[in-house]
Amino acid sequence: MICNVCGKEYQDGNAFCPYCGSKTAAPGSQPQMTYGASQGGQQYGAMQQGQGQQYTGQFQGQQFGGPGQGQQYGGPANGQQYGGQGQPQQFGGAGQPYGQPQFYNGPMQQEPPKKKKSHKGAIIAILLVIVLIGCGVGGFFGYKWYRNNCLENALADGEEQYADGNYDKAISFYKEALKYDEENKQALDGIKKSELGNALADAKALCDKGSYDEAIAAYDKILEDYPDNEDATKGKSDTKKAKLQAQIAADLEVANGYLDSKDYENAITAYETVLKEDSGNEEAKSGIVTAYNAIIDADIAASDYETAMEDAQKALKATGDDSFQTRMDDEISPNLIPDVDDALEAADDYLMDTTGLSASINNTIEFSMTMSSGTYDFDGEINASFKGTYDDDTIDQAYTSLEYYIDDNEGDSLVGHHSEEIFCDGKTFSSNYDGGGWEADTDDNQYSYYGIMLSDSILFDVDLISDCTIDDTTTEIDGRQCFVIRGTFGAGDADTLAMYAEFFYGLGIGDDVDSVTAEVVLYLDAETFAPVRQEIVLDSLDMSHFASDISDAMGEDGIKVSDATCKFTITYDSYEEVGDLTPSDY
Repeated sequence: MICNVCGKEYQDGNAFCPYCGSKTAAPGSQPQMTYGASQGGQQYGAMQQGQGQQYTGQFQGQQFGGPGQGQQYGGPANGQQYGGQGQPQQFGGAGQPYGQPQFYNGPMQQEPPKKKKSHKGAIIAILLVIVLIGCGVGGFFGYKWYRNNCLENALADGEEQYADGNYDKAISFYKEALKYDEENKQALDGIKKSELGNALADAKALCDKGSYDEAIAAYDKILEDYPDNEDATKGKSDTKKAKLQAQIAADLEVANGYLDSKDYENAITAYETVLKEDSGNEEAKSGIVTAYNAIIDADIAASDYETAMEDAQKALKATGDDSFQTRMDDEISPNLIPDVDDALEAADDYLMDTTGLSASINNTIEFSMTMSSGTYDFDGEINASFKGTYDDDTIDQAYTSLEYYIDDNEGDSLVGHHSEEIFCDGKTFSSNYDGGGWEADTDDNQYSYYGIMLSDSILFDVDLISDCTIDDTTTEIDGRQCFVIRGTFGAGDADTLAMYAEFFYGLGIGDDVDSVTAEVVLYLDAETFAPVRQEIVLDSLDMSHFASDISDAMGEDGIKVSDATCKFTITYDSYEEVGDLTPSDY
């Protein structure tokens, strides 16, 4: 095909000329003829073919002027112009000189000027390059915008799914984001936190369905990778609590089953298990009280009050519920309280059978002393620890250590602070005063002898209590239910107690011992009748000898001592064997 603009030939079928870019003429169109009138004649232009060139015949430039007509004849279809045979000729018309060109009906047609070279194709090519470059740059930035937009959308979708707890979907969006930026921190962090979210959700799901050990293991795995993760720490703690609550519920169900079936011993054991897990569990506390009461009820129904007392004591110790003490006082003890004389005899028999004894003796003394400078109040204290071994009611070995003092109300000492150790081995008595070393008794000094024998007398002479009564209820002493016997010591026995105080304090007790009274409260174990504690109060002490000694020492007459009281608290700590009592430095 030939372009009707630039005249170039190109392959058929193109919509535009590849050289100048002009639109191709429609197929089957005909070349156009130009007609123009000229002074009574006609001018026939050459046929314009697809190339747009004008053909004037085999010999260009020939012109023929017809007589009087001046016509130009376009040649045959090839567009040639014929003006004669072979050579260009000019014929003069009428009245024209020969040899001059003659123009009829107008001037002779001149040769068309050469067509200027067109730059249209180059311009179009340049524009095309510019367009292509623009498209390339625009395409680059457009593609980059497209990728960034996809990245942002994927990240936004990931965050939204994460916030909704859809961690798997969130991970897929974050992975999609990595296709557009494989090092994107938000996407990488998003995957990590979503995987953590999945792990936490899985662990919680295990807890929710009761797989507590598996849930704890799952939380432990998370904490290996994220030691400070608060959700995992709390989740593990909550799982442990849930596991414990589930265990408590199961144990309660077992305990209640035993209680319903009247298997009270097993019910108590099961309730104790629950209370170890949850000390404040009200259902277990109520259940164990119910079980113990059922057992006590059965004991009383069988008139087995001793067993009822044992079970009530056990229940009180196990539960701390005061209702069991009330039952002992109101229901059990009245049926167990022995005759007071029988109780004292049983206590004395128990002591006579003793082969080992550990006890504590505490004595406090108070009195007032009046002299010329005024009246002063004094208080003193003895704290002694006694241990003894016995063979047929006779001391084999005995050891006691004590500390004592008497101070006034201003902190001044009347009897200085001293320590004493006393040891008996068979019939040998020795003492160690204030750490000065052990010294054996002599005929002139039997200090340690009296120190041992007075202590022994206070501990063992329970059968000398007179005017006795026994309480209607028992009392708890150091976790043991005890009978309570109240009475007095006679004047002679009270004097023994007064001598104990005089001996250790160094006080001169007066001769009027008949005025001394001693009130006694003795506590006996309700099961064994073993003495547990004695409380003895001496009143109306005659301290005239002490007042006289002070007057002589101070060179002042008229010193008086009054309001003297002396109290003993004797605790029987143990009746177990004590072994060899020989002091290491003896």
